[in-house]
Amino acid sequence: MRVSDVMTRVPLTASPDATAEEVAALAEAAHIHHLPLVDGQEVVGLWLATDEGPTVLISAEKVGRVDASEPAQKAVDQLLGDQEIVLAWEGSEPVGVVTRTDLKRVLDTAMARGYGERHHHTPLVVRFFGGASSGKTTLIMRTIPRLRHWQSGVIEACRPTDQEPDRRQREGQPVVFDERAHYRSVLPQVIGGLGPVDVVFFEDRDRPDVPHDELGESLRVFVVAAGDVAGLDPGDFVDVEAVVISKLDVAPDHFDLAAAREMIKAVAPRVEVFGVAAAADQRGLDEWQAWLEKQCLPRLHND
Repeated sequence: MRVSDVMTRVPLTASPDATAEEVAALAEAAHIHHLPLVDGQEVVGLWLATDEGPTVLISAEKVGRVDASEPAQKAVDQLLGDQEIVLAWEGSEPVGVVTRTDLKRVLDTAMARGYGERHHHTPLVVRFFGGASSGKTTLIMRTIPRLRHWQSGVIEACRPTDQEPDRRQREGQPVVFDERAHYRSVLPQVIGGLGPVDVVFFEDRDRPDVPHDELGESLRVFVVAAGDVAGLDPGDFVDVEAVVISKLDVAPDHFDLAAAREMIKAVAPRVEVFGVAAAADQRGLDEWQAWLEKQCLPRLHND
């Protein structure tokens, strides 16, 4: 077993100019206790969230260092010594972190599945649904490059067109087309076909028979074109975490994004509402990315 098999990929780090308050906020959002302070190719300290509350800066000597391709035992030995965490590197870039929580997860997996099997973590699954031509595919394609610090994959439950496989390949991420992915019993198998990924963007059928059925996903996102907002039914917002109003660039002249957001919030106050013009420009994408990252952090980084 290699370090790369047990580490949490793409570690969160802090820059030398980060304040204690900024570090504490990031650590709280990500549910982590350790945040290495990195200056270029060097670790110069370690922010540590204490049980008592304050986040303190301790010596860089408490951060171990391994190559991601080395045997995992090397990271284990350092953690069993006096290191707080171990950073895994590929050349000059930190690509992962190993904590005692990671070791416990590997041990739990080994005991549940049998010793000697390779460890796989459970990816976060973001399920997108909405009508045909609502903008689901474009939103996913524009989101992938914004989450490059996590390995992502795409599942399509709709029938592919001739162009769609090539578009996915240009993004450099694995994609699986399988109309059976909509079924709860099949989805885990389809996810497994993507290989080791952190985030799965699952584009459901255009109009699933039971759109709000729980399929084992982590987040549910309803996508609707701005021109179709007036025809929405309150049931469209049931049990979703976010509504993305797309195609703002071709919205009707009378369309009011603020009014649409208020209308949706009145029915579903806990749902986040975003407006984007993903096919045309960057409008709304920063806000959407920030929210999505906030949802991913505690699920993908937890020590």
